[in-house]
Amino acid sequence: MPQAGQVEHVVMVWLKHAGDAKERTKLVEEARKLKAIPGVLSVSGGTPIPSKRPIVDASFDVGFVIRFENAAAMNAYLTHPIHVKLTNEVLKPASRKVVVHDFTVQ
Repeated sequence: MPQAGQVEHVVMVWLKHAGDAKERTKLVEEARKLKAIPGVLSVSGGTPIPSKRPIVDASFDVGFVIRFENAAAMNAYLTHPIHVKLTNEVLKPASRKVVVHDFTVQ
C-alpha cells in the first residue's frame, strides 16, 4: 500500500515492433531485476487492456509502475548500474518511444 512521501514512477513503452509478445515478456521479466536496487519498494509491469473509452490510451505495448521510498531513492535509482544496464541493453534497443510520469504519494 502506497504511503505519503513515496514516489510512483510510471513508465509506458512503445516497441519498435508493436505488439511483439516475446519482446513484451522480456521487458517485464528484465524489469523485475530493478527490485534489487536500494530504495525500490515494488516493481510491476504488464500489457495494456484494450478499451473503447476515449480517455484511455492503450496504444503502448508495456507499462511499468515502480514505487520508491522517496524522491531521493528514485534519483539514486536513475544512475544505479542495474537501471543503466537495463535501459541501455534492453529498453532502448527495443523501444521507439518511452513516456515517464513521476508523482509523490500524498
